[in-house]
Amino acid sequence: MRSSEFLQALLSTIDKSYKMSFSLKTQILLYFCQIFFPNYIKIAAKSRLKLKKDMINLVEKYRPDILIELGSGYSKDYFPLVNKSAIKNIIQIDKENITDRDRPHYKFVKGDITKYKVWSKIYNIKAKKGLVLTEGLFSYLNDEEFYFVINKLKGLVKKRYSLLTHEPIKPISVSRKIISIFIGKTYRRFMSAKEIKHYYESFGLKTQIIKSNKWQVIYRVYKT
Repeated sequence: MRSSEFLQALLSTIDKSYKMSFSLKTQILLYFCQIFFPNYIKIAAKSRLKLKKDMINLVEKYRPDILIELGSGYSKDYFPLVNKSAIKNIIQIDKENITDRDRPHYKFVKGDITKYKVWSKIYNIKAKKGLVLTEGLFSYLNDEEFYFVINKLKGLVKKRYSLLTHEPIKPISVSRKIISIFIGKTYRRFMSAKEIKHYYESFGLKTQIIKSNKWQVIYRVYKT
């Protein structure tokens, strides 16, 4: 099961715009989670929806001309910004094309960001003020994959791009550990916003902490 599909199903419990045709496995998992972990599901759905809205607002305020969404999954949240902001094109990158998004000012690139091949395509995307966006993707990368991706992003940041993302900073709850058995293992690398800043500084990159609470940190990475 894709974690992005479960996330979509989770959001659909409080926002009908996220409803879609979910796989039977996702429907069953969500059903049992609502029975055995009702409080977790309610809190997780509300916090995730708020996080999603925060990210949309930040993208709109940053006003990039090109938006690259890594590990895009089922996301269509940023498409409306093409008509109401400076965004000229949205490029989504994922291992598989999981939904039909045929529309103007949009391109899908199939590829695994933990492999070299797709990065040659990414590096050829020119922008005056580009923004790379990831939402939860880093949590599913092991340490070797994460190091590889950050190294590649460092090269992209030198090409008039910055990175906007969010990172969980709390230990994984028991409920989340059980759900992870079905949607994929997740990793927690940082315990604070300060640790995040130090990590990116070791790559020679600046980090702006935009929002931080006891569960999540939203931050932007840019060239020094």
